[in-house]
Amino acid sequence: MTEKIEILEPNQLIEVLNSRLPQWEKRNHFLERVIDTSGWRSTMMIANAIAHISEVAWHHPELSLSYGGVVINLHTHDVGGITYLDIELAEKIDSFLSWSPATDKDSYLPGTPKSHNYFG
Repeated sequence: MTEKIEILEPNQLIEVLNSRLPQWEKRNHFLERVIDTSGWRSTMMIANAIAHISEVAWHHPELSLSYGGVVINLHTHDVGGITYLDIELAEKIDSFLSWSPATDKDSYLPGTPKSHNYFG
């Protein structure tokens, strides 16, 4: 990408959060999502998936991990604010986290048993 990456204006960010990223919010100079998990194993599985997506995208969030949750903070370090790079990565993360064989009518995959629910 050769274009200069620009920080989103507050009204642009509000519009994007409302229309495309309802589980995210602006917190200080970050785009933040808090994910409650069902325990340490779930936390690590989700964190590793986010790490993989972020590495492939070459855009890296700050992650905070606890026994029952993951906090994702995104901003574009090079410009010191929230850009469309952060929006696109947040959408990729959401897409991954929201997919489940249980909600995919075309999936042959069984999905995890209820005893292995990853979200709290």
